[in-house]
Amino acid sequence: METDPRRILGYSDVRTAPSATHKAVLMVLKYGLAQKATARTLGVSLIVVRKAVAAYNEGRELGRKGRPPKLSSEQEAELLTQVEKMITEHRSPNRRQLASEVRPVFSSLSTTDPLLTIFLIRLTDCLKRMLYQMLGRMLMPQ
Repeated sequence: METDPRRILGYSDVRTAPSATHKAVLMVLKYGLAQKATARTLGVSLIVVRKAVAAYNEGRELGRKGRPPKLSSEQEAELLTQVEKMITEHRSPNRRQLASEVRPVFSSLSTTDPLLTIFLIRLTDCLKRMLYQMLGRMLMPQ
């Protein structure tokens, strides 16, 4: 394994890496350079290198700030299908109803999750507005 950090920085895959975190992951995992030496070479803190390597090992997206998304694209599509079904049945779901119908499909979701709670509240408000608009159009034809 290569141990000279300046030489590793010259490799094409490290040079063309889009960010310092991507370079850190390559230098640590592919070329076996110590995390401390990688941090010193790239001019970033040791914590940045450790977090980047941990994110890569956990399969998370490098450089993404904040909380990772809870739903995959398939799960999000299933949730939207459930909501559309409720709209077509002319039911205005509240937060608990929506969570209880979705919970069997997504066992990892809970109404104690603050992001999900905010999403469900906003979704419920949006659905209620849409239903009131639809009812208003039906009651007052133009």
